[in-house]
Amino acid sequence: MPSEGELTPAMDIFSLGCVIAELFSERGFFDLSELLKYRKKEFNPDVIIKRINDSHIEGLVTGMIHLEPNKRGTAQSFLLSGAGTVFPEYFKFLHEHIASLLFMEADERILYIHANFD
Repeated sequence: MPSEGELTPAMDIFSLGCVIAELFSERGFFDLSELLKYRKKEFNPDVIIKRINDSHIEGLVTGMIHLEPNKRGTAQSFLLSGAGTVFPEYFKFLHEHIASLLFMEADERILYIHANFD
């Protein structure tokens, strides 16, 4: 269990869920008062989530903003469950290649991209 004030991956997932909801619903997802009410179980964001009009994205957001942090999925679980629906098939290919670039020096990245994406 995280100590008071410690940041966790579940917090990042919650934030990402809010950003995705804002992008697809075209409105702010939570204002401060709604967020505080949501934490107290006095606000239901389903009305906002339904504005997304895509059941796959709605499910993704719902899972990401679950009130209980330990019941939120991980980034990996969302990538796997959303493959082919939320994330296009080519996303896996791009994700693997971009992830491999993170551990390379700048010159290595250029050589890798040149060799693999001619």
